[in-house]
Amino acid sequence: MRAGRRWPPGPGSRSSTSPTRSRCGAETRTPSSATCPRRPPARPSWKQLRLSAVETRIEAALALRLDAQTAVELEGLVRTHPTRELLWGQLMIALYRLGRQADALAAFRTARALLMDGHGVDPSPALAEIHHRILRHDVTLAHG
Repeated sequence: MRAGRRWPPGPGSRSSTSPTRSRCGAETRTPSSATCPRRPPARPSWKQLRLSAVETRIEAALALRLDAQTAVELEGLVRTHPTRELLWGQLMIALYRLGRQADALAAFRTARALLMDGHGVDPSPALAEIHHRILRHDVTLAHG
C-alpha cells in the first residue's frame, strides 16, 4: 500500500477492488463481482427422490380412482411431511371424491395453518385452486 492512502477505502473512494471473502473462502483483493468457479447444482437426497416417487404413485392411484386406499395413506404422509403441499392437495381430492367435502376443507385449513405458523407463507396457488374447486363443487374434480 502506498503512503497516504487509507485502507479499507472509505465512501467515495475510487478503488474498484476491495478485500473480500470469495465464495471459495479465500480472502482476495478482487473486483466485488468476481466469484469462484461454478459449483455443480445440489442433488436431491434419496429421501426427496423417494418422496417424489411416492407423490407420483399417489397421483396414478387417484387417476385409477383408488381414493379410499389413497386417502388412508395420505393421512399418514401429511403427518410425516406436513409442508408437502402436493400431498395435502392429493388428500383433499381423495377426501372430496369420497364425499367427505368437510374433511377436505378441514385438510386445507390445517395445511394453511401449518404453513403460516411454521414458515410464514400462504398455501401455493395450486393448493388454493384445489380448495376453491372443492368449494365450487367442481364436477371435473370429482370425475378425474
